[in-house]
Amino acid sequence: ESPEFVGKRLPCYKEALELHNWWTQARPKRVNLWEEVSAGRLTGQEAATIEDRQYAEDTEMLVRLVKIREILWS
Repeated sequence: ESPEFVGKRLPCYKEALELHNWWTQARPKRVNLWEEVSAGRLTGQEAATIEDRQYAEDTEMLVRLVKIREILWS
């Protein structure tokens, strides 16, 4: 591959690595919010608020993944 080709793809590779790390390391560390509610460490409202934020974060990461999908199979 030419240096120009690699140079154009480098930002996508960095993005792929960031996404991989988020999906395999950061996201799995999330606590089970409803277990936290059952244990009395969170209220239902707190858990719902966190769940909404996590849903938005998941959506953002999926959009980022879709944007670089072309380089994942080439």
